[in-house]
Amino acid sequence: MIIRDELDYHREVSLLEELRATLELAALAAHGSRFAIQNSFYRLCGQRVARVKSTGGWLDLTVRKLLGPPEGLLAALQRAPRSEELTEVPSNLKSPKG
Repeated sequence: MIIRDELDYHREVSLLEELRATLELAALAAHGSRFAIQNSFYRLCGQRVARVKSTGGWLDLTVRKLLGPPEGLLAALQRAPRSEELTEVPSNLKSPKG
């Protein structure tokens, strides 16, 4: 579930102007229950024109509590490109006892 979107405009973009978009991990809890992803939009010359940062968490709809994502998705998040502002967010999950 996404709980917050932040949108920053840096430059004006013309109608039909070609842009390049990136997706980066901006924050992640150790167990993956909370995260932030960031999309940046650039002119082809490399100038950033906008940034969208989405903050969210994985919600169990039955009990209405945060949980970790499936193992494969957590691994993909951990391998994702990182933003320069990457931060670790606190996790509400406890480590499994082994």
